[in-house]
Amino acid sequence: MKDINDLLSLFRPDSAEEESIRKTVDFVFEKIVYYCRENNIDAEPVLVGSVAKGTNLRDGDIDIFVRFEKKYPRAKMEKLGLSIGHFVLENGKEKYAEHPYVTGFIDGKKVDIVPSYRMLPGENILSSVDRTPLHTEYVKSKLSLEGKDEVRKLKLFMKHIGVYGSDARTLGFSGYICELLIINTGNFIKTIEMFATMRGKLIIGDPQYTEVFQSPAIVIDPTDSTRNAAAAISLENLSRMKFCSRLYLNGKLPEYNQSRGGRKKDKKERGTTLRVFRVKKPDILDDILYPQALRFKNAIWGIMERNDLRPISWEICMQDHIDVIIESENKVVPALKTHRGPPVDEPSSIDFYNKWMNMEISRGPYILGDRIYVDLLRQQKSISDVVREGLKKINIGKNIDDQKETMEIFDPYDPGRDSCALDLFYSKFIFQVHPPEKTSRNTRSS
Repeated sequence: MKDINDLLSLFRPDSAEEESIRKTVDFVFEKIVYYCRENNIDAEPVLVGSVAKGTNLRDGDIDIFVRFEKKYPRAKMEKLGLSIGHFVLENGKEKYAEHPYVTGFIDGKKVDIVPSYRMLPGENILSSVDRTPLHTEYVKSKLSLEGKDEVRKLKLFMKHIGVYGSDARTLGFSGYICELLIINTGNFIKTIEMFATMRGKLIIGDPQYTEVFQSPAIVIDPTDSTRNAAAAISLENLSRMKFCSRLYLNGKLPEYNQSRGGRKKDKKERGTTLRVFRVKKPDILDDILYPQALRFKNAIWGIMERNDLRPISWEICMQDHIDVIIESENKVVPALKTHRGPPVDEPSSIDFYNKWMNMEISRGPYILGDRIYVDLLRQQKSISDVVREGLKKINIGKNIDDQKETMEIFDPYDPGRDSCALDLFYSKFIFQVHPPEKTSRNTRSS
């Protein structure tokens, strides 16, 4: 990849952008204060997130929380928060994380206005977003100007290898984790060296707190010792970070447009079967929808496994539709099924023998190793038939379960059919190489 300092100079906000951000924040603050004063609302605005901490990259979002006194019931607080958001952002749209919030644009800058409760360090939170102002104050107290640029370098590196973002689709490293890593190690290079030499889990924090967690990555939140701030990080992304850190230190990390060598094989050369399972994409946040898409994939995968279709790989793409692509070794349910019985040492092996001696079977009962088996013959069914039948008994997600009957199942190579999931399937690599650009965020804890 490019020299990290060259990347920093390209993606650090310049003085003109910083001044434009300041004016936008001042404008929003004035509008919120005015609305709260005129409507006798006990709340005030606070700037949070990477802009407030000075760790933002160019063209980042502006996150502004409206902190309410805890006397307001949650439903009332959320309703008032939306009314404030719509007053400030006249063309704003409502979205939902833990609380509903309003997002929109002012002078080309994306602004999120999020309701929360006022919290002091050590207080029991009422919702997870309430921690965010505490995160902001903690990071600001710990990072120097140089440290903020070290965080930016780490974010750029993680964006380059595709592990930046704690949303449900990415399951990677949040901006807050990047900041805590730099605070803990001192700078970007030391953080990369830490990952390059790491074995096993990422663990940062007092053992009396870290030992209660089982996640691949454990970073105790300094504002709440009962919380693992790194809980979203998947084992794959931790492994990716370790491996790519080693590549970087050895000068082997490729550019995002660098050829990977070799050539793409088509499905015939792989000798497998590809099927796309497609449902309509509801108009809801990806952070809410993606876990349902994953559940959809898991349900299909399980059905295929149970029917000996031998699924071996998958990808999910969410654009105009939710497309799940699954590769399997078998195109139809095999006619032959080997049914394994109990070990011969178990008394139940006699029951197994007696049962199948009086049934129509292909072969057996017979002994293989220490167990008793029979071979059964069954009807050969297509992937489509098996999956449609199996999904009737499974709820695949609140927002997409009613689409099971209209689900499309097709071969992505059929004439006139295509799927964005096919490109993802064939682009599978140690990491998804791409330029460091703005990452979509649906969480409110960066």
